[in-house]
Amino acid sequence: MYSQNGTAIDFQPLSHGEKKILVLTLIAALAEITDYQVPFVVDTPLTSLDTRHCNNLVQYWMNLNRQVIILVQSAEIGSEAYQKLNAQGRIGKSYLIRSQSLQGGGKCATVTPHAYFE
Repeated sequence: MYSQNGTAIDFQPLSHGEKKILVLTLIAALAEITDYQVPFVVDTPLTSLDTRHCNNLVQYWMNLNRQVIILVQSAEIGSEAYQKLNAQGRIGKSYLIRSQSLQGGGKCATVTPHAYFE
């Protein structure tokens, strides 16, 4: 990427969280300028971010006029925030996926619909 004066932008000094915000912003900008109405899918988006940035992202996704699929780990969105989003009708479906190790090796997953982390 280049600045307005044509100089290459150095992203090395950015923290991991700042880089994540930058990438999400670029994806959101691309989605906004296209005519495609595809779901916005984000995997573990809130790790490495402070509370203010987490709240801003959640608020942004709530205001999008498209489907948003967020894959989170237990610490990313607390149960209070989940309950708030659910009460506002912002959660269409939720699934809790638990991975379990098998005795002979390998893993299996248990999927519980309409559930969230305890």
